[in-house]
Amino acid sequence: MVKVSVIIPVYNVEKYIERCAISLFEQTLDDIEYIFIDDCTPDNSITILNTIVDRYPNRKPNVHIFSMQKNSGQALARLYGFKKAKGEFIISCDSDDWVEKEMYECLYNKAVADKADVVICDYFQSNESSKKHIVSCFNTNRDAVLADLLFHRIPGSLCCKLFKTNMFAINNIIFPSSSIAEDVTLSVQLIWNANKISYLNKAFYYYCINPNSSTRKVGEQVYLKKYLAAIENVNKLSSFFNDKDISKEIRDGIVFIKNYERNILISIISKFKYYKMWLTTFPEINIRLLLSTNIQKKYKIRFIICLLGLYPTCSYFKKLVKKTV
Repeated sequence: MVKVSVIIPVYNVEKYIERCAISLFEQTLDDIEYIFIDDCTPDNSITILNTIVDRYPNRKPNVHIFSMQKNSGQALARLYGFKKAKGEFIISCDSDDWVEKEMYECLYNKAVADKADVVICDYFQSNESSKKHIVSCFNTNRDAVLADLLFHRIPGSLCCKLFKTNMFAINNIIFPSSSIAEDVTLSVQLIWNANKISYLNKAFYYYCINPNSSTRKVGEQVYLKKYLAAIENVNKLSSFFNDKDISKEIRDGIVFIKNYERNILISIISKFKYYKMWLTTFPEINIRLLLSTNIQKKYKIRFIICLLGLYPTCSYFKKLVKKTV
């Protein structure tokens, strides 16, 4: 049986795909399959990928390249890959990132040794010239990990989390269909269903700060699209917990993430239609946001400023002060 399945969505990454593929094919783990999902990429990414595959004949039988019928975004491309996976464990990799050679062997061995459903590791945030170590776990208690994910104290990224594949078939999992907040939406649900969580305090994964990434684009329509996608996924996450007995901290975490994602609109809130949209998004959380002892004051202050319609003015003066200091 394949030990690990790696899911790699591919879209517009011809500049990065060679580095990513080489780092994957040079893994020290032998029993591994690679599932690349061509999300109708408009560039030469797949041509380059095929060239790299030919350089690794020992890996070629376990390299699978599937094509989406239409461009569907990373969330649906990943979901397609999850359904194709045959490995005992499953993990994601973004096609503009790269990994250390021993990453998947170390994660797999840790999972087997600890009989874990999930193994979390750290990662590096890289801008090509430098790198920053990001800690991905502080406590392996399930509720503690859930709270840290919901409050964004640790990253939700699927790329630094190895999951037992059978967890994806659990009936109550609600898969995200949009590509904003999709990692945390799925990670939280899988962590909830985990019996044992382990942590390797080493960074194996390199997250590339790609200036051309869709997550870095700005503009009114971009923010609106991100907001709608994020709200869709947060609603799914909230629905997942509807019938579950959860702690106060996790309930407050759901309040936090709802407020966090509706605040995508803050960049365009100076227009009344977006202020109204923000105002009518999750109004049920407002009192809980203000009263919660688990949510930091800065988020409450920002909420009040937005509620009073003062955010654009306050933001302007804040930037002005920074320039003059």
